[in-house]
Amino acid sequence: MQSPFQTAPLVEHATGLMRGEFVMELVDTPISAVSVSKVILSPTATRIKQQTDQMRMDRPEILKTQLTYNDLQLLQPNLNKCKLPTPIKTDRLKFHLQGYDSEKTLYLLNGFKNGFRLEHNGPRSQFNCSNLKSAKSNPLIVQEKINKEVNCQRVMGPYLEKPFLNLRVSPLGLVPKKSKSAWRLIHHLSYPDKKSNSVNAGISDESAAVHYAGIHEAINEIKQLRSHKYQVFLSKTDVRSAFRILPVNPSDYELLGFKWNNKFYYDCCLPMGCRTSCKIFEEFSTALEWIALTKLGITSMVHILDDFLIIEKSKEDAICKLKAFVNLCEDLGVPLSAEKTELPSQVMDFVGITLDVIKQEARLPPDKITKCRHLLEKFSHMKRCTLKELQSLIGVLNFACSVIQPGRAFLRRMINLTMTVSDGRTVFENIPSCSTQTVLSSTSIPATELLEYVTILANAALAPSTRATYSRAWKTFDSFCTEIMNQSLQPPLSVATISLFIAYMFKKSYAPSTISTYLSAIAYVHKMMSMPDNTQSFLVEKLVTGTYRLSKTFDSRLPITIPILNKLIQSITLVVKCTYDQVLFKAIFLFAFSTFSRVGELVTSKKCPK
Repeated sequence: MQSPFQTAPLVEHATGLMRGEFVMELVDTPISAVSVSKVILSPTATRIKQQTDQMRMDRPEILKTQLTYNDLQLLQPNLNKCKLPTPIKTDRLKFHLQGYDSEKTLYLLNGFKNGFRLEHNGPRSQFNCSNLKSAKSNPLIVQEKINKEVNCQRVMGPYLEKPFLNLRVSPLGLVPKKSKSAWRLIHHLSYPDKKSNSVNAGISDESAAVHYAGIHEAINEIKQLRSHKYQVFLSKTDVRSAFRILPVNPSDYELLGFKWNNKFYYDCCLPMGCRTSCKIFEEFSTALEWIALTKLGITSMVHILDDFLIIEKSKEDAICKLKAFVNLCEDLGVPLSAEKTELPSQVMDFVGITLDVIKQEARLPPDKITKCRHLLEKFSHMKRCTLKELQSLIGVLNFACSVIQPGRAFLRRMINLTMTVSDGRTVFENIPSCSTQTVLSSTSIPATELLEYVTILANAALAPSTRATYSRAWKTFDSFCTEIMNQSLQPPLSVATISLFIAYMFKKSYAPSTISTYLSAIAYVHKMMSMPDNTQSFLVEKLVTGTYRLSKTFDSRLPITIPILNKLIQSITLVVKCTYDQVLFKAIFLFAFSTFSRVGELVTSKKCPK
């Protein structure tokens, strides 16, 4: 495999090395060149070769995973003539992005052509460290993954010496994937401290800020199509090695160094551990979604980072549009994961949540429920835990709250507890008796089952008639979003949005009482989700008052005439069975008619004391 770096000056560089040493043939190595077949090695290189040969004899088991000595990069790379390692075809991307935001288009095209900057503004100085324990404990797995990245030209190396004067070496680590036998290689760019003296510490919060779509966007898109009586079918796909298709600008290579088996490497693509990786990829995936919706005519699509969900009106449309999207990605050079691509169905797992179109529900898959149960059971018997362990538990439960929304109320005190400290090694004592007791208390009933009862009780809080009214309110709000806002809006709703909704209903001639009821529906949802309720703001209250003042109200009650009075008196015997009460009501009716009295002047609204 030939290196992406041009090594034409190799002969000139080699003449600077000490002469009289042995000569090594170069065949298909990363420093091969068309016009060069030999390189003179220095005495240092000679000793290293001897040490390497001895290591092969002592540890033959590493020969299958380690690169050979001939593969060592002995010269510094020529960054001025490097070819960026990305499968994306910029000419096709430029073609498909016609009509897209010009500034974002330029950013993406420039990034794929020249590499994306990490937005690092901190000091650039050399730094050395050892790898994490997880990597040291699994050397064969780490070496295999490094070899794979080198073969794909996404990692450059190995080098006997630092390829850059200010190469910053950050540790490698391994984290398990969902499959117990699979591992993910991470580059710990927050080492030794995410707030100072690390690569990520030099990246500002603004540069790393990113907003993702959520599972609720997918739910709302499904509800929108279901409201129009469509069957709705879902299909999905996933970008393979998402961050690794985005090249890094060569000027930032010196920030992405690592060391393995006393040899140096550096990353040429966005690593998993960089703060800006998610934001940069989100820019690309958002553009990809825009192309799919605009150029392919896909009815609805929701993406969350590298996961894409296609929502269509029928199974035939879903198959057709999934095929079109796969062809688009092939044209652009975007690699898709075949094992994570699923054909249309009405029940599908998306980012860990089961979306069931038939039952019209979003639920946790069985494996997620099992994980929650095991964690809760484990913590209920723990007397102490670290901040990181508690944060991990909160993360799992918070994810569950995306579909079990009343559960957020039980997490608040746990979250507040973590905000009092910043050191991940901080130990919390007496876990079941602290502020986490609500969730972690050990009883005969599993905590997750109690959360299910919380949902049942919350649903039972509304009378069927009230639920139907609130449902009509949100359908009206959906119509408002479609007609006026041209987008789907989710809580929390701003004062401005609620104000426009009031004006929309008033323009549609809704009665003031109906407007007030529909605002109650909005307030109810916000309160159930522990979100700020802007329906109680001063402006909203005044707008509602205005609807009452400006609405033309007519008294539909007719005056009581003698014929109507006679009918009322005759109907008393049909309604009231007690003879005494019949005489009493007849006397009241006649007296009120003769004296023009009001009801409040003759009877009291309060119950008589016993």
